[in-house]
Amino acid sequence: MNSRSRKAHTTNVRAKLAAATLGAGVVVTMGALTVALSNNEAHATSPATNVGVTTVQTTPPPTPVVKIAAPTVTAKPWPGKGWPV
Repeated sequence: MNSRSRKAHTTNVRAKLAAATLGAGVVVTMGALTVALSNNEAHATSPATNVGVTTVQTTPPPTPVVKIAAPTVTAKPWPGKGWPV
């Protein structure tokens, strides 16, 4: 390595370090502002329960509504090699 490439490498490393430090500082600042500005206290509440009758009973139909499922649109088989026709 010559002195010019060594200097460029050192500059790149310093720039990356500065960017990482700045990014970490921004994340910490955002977290601190979120905690400081939020007025909500974290607390757990039990879920509300309904204590009522919710069952519905119906008689099923004597025969299925659809006897045989069949596609409404069919395509021609592809006449490619090795495909069953």
